[in-house]
Amino acid sequence: MKHGPIALIDPEVPTMVLAAQAEIRDKMMSNAHEIAARKGRIIAVAQEGDEEIAKLAQDVIFIPRTLDPLVFPFWQ
Repeated sequence: MKHGPIALIDPEVPTMVLAAQAEIRDKMMSNAHEIAARKGRIIAVAQEGDEEIAKLAQDVIFIPRTLDPLVFPFWQ
């Protein structure tokens, strides 16, 4: 997240975090921590059993664990 998008973070604006794919999860978690530090509301999509995102997000949509290319193939 850079200066522009970070300026929009506040408790009134929810942010959707897609933290299900292993190859981008670390970067997404870093962004989620920045959002939480600014008291932003986080709605996350994560793989089942991801307790770290569950602690940060107000709402989590869990999806079953599977191969990374099958999670969000349009990012490939």
